[in-house]
Amino acid sequence: MTPDDRPGRGQMDDRLGRALITIGDALRPAPDPYGRVLARRRRSTRRRLVAVAAAALTLALGVTATAAGWTRPDTPPAQSESDRQFANANAWAGRLADGPTHGAVGADAAYVEALAAGMMRNWREGRYDVERLSVDRVTVPFVDDVGPYRLALVVMVLTRPDERGWPYASAWLYGDRGAPAAALTEDARIGHGLEAYSHVSYSSAENTPTVHVAVVPPQCRFATTTTPADPDWTPEPTGSFIVRTGPTEQREWWQVDCNGGDVRAELPAPNRGPGAGFPTDAQVTESRAHERVPSATADVRRCLLSAAQPDLYAPLAGLPYVVWIGGAVGGQPEGGGLPPADRGALTVARLDKGGWTAQVLTGWSQEAVAWTPTQRYAVTGDPTRADYTFVLRLRPDAPEHLVLPSAGATLVRATYRGRPVAEAPVTDGAARLSVPVPFDDVEALDAAGTVVGRGVPAEPLSTSDTGVIDRWWED
Repeated sequence: MTPDDRPGRGQMDDRLGRALITIGDALRPAPDPYGRVLARRRRSTRRRLVAVAAAALTLALGVTATAAGWTRPDTPPAQSESDRQFANANAWAGRLADGPTHGAVGADAAYVEALAAGMMRNWREGRYDVERLSVDRVTVPFVDDVGPYRLALVVMVLTRPDERGWPYASAWLYGDRGAPAAALTEDARIGHGLEAYSHVSYSSAENTPTVHVAVVPPQCRFATTTTPADPDWTPEPTGSFIVRTGPTEQREWWQVDCNGGDVRAELPAPNRGPGAGFPTDAQVTESRAHERVPSATADVRRCLLSAAQPDLYAPLAGLPYVVWIGGAVGGQPEGGGLPPADRGALTVARLDKGGWTAQVLTGWSQEAVAWTPTQRYAVTGDPTRADYTFVLRLRPDAPEHLVLPSAGATLVRATYRGRPVAEAPVTDGAARLSVPVPFDDVEALDAAGTVVGRGVPAEPLSTSDTGVIDRWWED
């Protein structure tokens, strides 16, 4: 970058703010747990991008502060990677916002106009003033009766980006089947932004049917498969939207293909939560098939319940196995107002598209139901083998590892180029191994000093391991 190319402080402040806005898009309809799973995964990806962008921009700010005289005001700032991806996502979102209204009720132009008018009226009355939106118009990409409900997606197209940089605001609206437009807009809440893949899982109350809807730009089409490991994609007859209610729910994956051959999304369907009564006694027994250290059945049941919750980032092909429950694993982040967890657990499960994942959970002995899933890992080979040695780094910024060696091991040691660099005793079937230096693998030794197992550090699970595709941010 030459001195004449450096942006001024005001421009840099704007770009830094734009980069950071992607962290905070938390205003979403409350009845959408699967949406929150997707948002969490996207926010995780964006945080990594934003961290790099923010560091680069902060460095640039420091340089600019000492060289403001070099800046030509008429020179446009270079587009950062986060800016480019943000623009790509908004371009796809704009195609959804400006496209036709999907759904049978959407063919009723008067009803669609009533929805749009109701949302504009809410805005003019100041209901959304907290977000200081400047609204040009309202569009309705979807409205239809789905099961016992009437659902609608509404989009506020802004005259200028909101305070977080989004050019749109959006909301899913809910009512009883056949509800008038006024009933849907009466209590509508608005969230920052619009996703090109906009989706909702909704039920009006506990023990009422849950329905699932997703809608994408009109240039895109849905297809489904029930065999994700060897997919045979079947086009969805509704094209740019998909609806699932109780009678049509399957354990399937959804694909979004845009413009014929450009797959922008591939992900498990949202209807994947454990069924009523989970886990049954039989399921608890099955989950203990590869248990390393016997644990109380009640602990296994509670651990299994947490480990089996649906997670887009790790779509599981079946029941997780509870491999180990023991004492604190360490490596916990500081703060948060909670005491240090004094329980730890490890589960393994097959992934929908093949391979295995391991997951560490933490808990508190004083809380009977508290098991919190933490890091997931990609593991090679068959982790259900009795001689499998797990080596799991608990935090990327800390040296602590949880090591679960094969039976009979009393000590584990990390080696680098064949030389020991750290060791720890095995207690209750596991070791807490701190290795502040690089190492190649971990050996498990028995009381006689014989190596009875060996393992290498597992990598955190990524989308390349799970087969999930989310490419709305790409060119």
